[in-house]
Amino acid sequence: MAELRDELKGQGYALRNNASFLNVDVLETLKKIMEQNTDYYQSDFRYDAEKLREAAADRNAERRFFWMSRSGGTWCFTESEVYTRRTSQHNTWNFYGAGNKSEHVKTFWIDLKGMRDETVMGDIVELDYQKHLDYLCTHSFEPSAVEIVFKHPNDVRTFSYQEYDQNFQSIAQRYGTVQRVSFLVADPYELSRAAALAHGLFWEAAEPMDVDTYAKRLEHDRLHDYGYTADDLMLTGPLDAEKAVTNGLSCYALYPDNSKELIHGREDYQKRHFKGALFGMTVEERSTLQYFKQDCTPLFTTEEMREICALAVQAGMENDPDRSHLLDKIIHKVECMLPQEEQGYAPEQENEYNREDLL
Repeated sequence: MAELRDELKGQGYALRNNASFLNVDVLETLKKIMEQNTDYYQSDFRYDAEKLREAAADRNAERRFFWMSRSGGTWCFTESEVYTRRTSQHNTWNFYGAGNKSEHVKTFWIDLKGMRDETVMGDIVELDYQKHLDYLCTHSFEPSAVEIVFKHPNDVRTFSYQEYDQNFQSIAQRYGTVQRVSFLVADPYELSRAAALAHGLFWEAAEPMDVDTYAKRLEHDRLHDYGYTADDLMLTGPLDAEKAVTNGLSCYALYPDNSKELIHGREDYQKRHFKGALFGMTVEERSTLQYFKQDCTPLFTTEEMREICALAVQAGMENDPDRSHLLDKIIHKVECMLPQEEQGYAPEQENEYNREDLL
């Protein structure tokens, strides 16, 4: 692979390495990737974060994980689970390799270093997902036993895999509620060795990168793969696009022929979404959208917002070209933040003016 890479570079090909994030805040880094790449069920990440935080805080816990971000959620599994056949984790990890291009799957290997104050620290390496699936075909292992932790009483018992597979229901009835299940292989050393060999493959194809740069690369690739190459709008997930349209922000439907259309209302959004369009917003509108994504009390009351709008309109009557753009932005934001029935409001004394004429 290294020789092929050098040969292609010599022929002028610009090969792109996978990204690596070294000694970083693991949860913050994964969250930024998730927010850029996962359109639905972003709440899955809460479970991933809890699992990684618990592992980082426990000296005896497994520290190496595989993490997946896809269009419809995220997955986080321990390394040993993915390398053990017949587990739901192994099966799930392999599932998305069967031509699920619409899921735009991104996969990562995580090496936790522990906690720094309240922060989960570690290294993260982007994977070539398909190559890792190929590796698993010849480097995964059958389970030989199953270790089960029961909740009441706090008891740990080990069963052969065959007994577990055939009698799980009766085991639970006999020993109580199952809290955790761990699959064991006959030769754990061989599993560890296979995993360690894969680490070298991960790092060989990786280069250090800032996560914000990587997020922009994800956005660029997704838009360009789709066919929209204008680079004038920021990619916006469907849930954010719906929230933007609902709150009166400008949001566009994007198409593979490099065209775009402004969305007019929620019904228009649903029609475009049903047809599979991607969505985009300007940098300014995306910034304003962050306000509506926060669960917080507005800084100004409705009456105060109306007064701000009136003052901005009044100031616009001065016809100062240096201030017109700023005033237009203020009025637009105020209108979006007013209740729906208040949007489009103009003070009675200014009703005879058109806002565009004033500014």
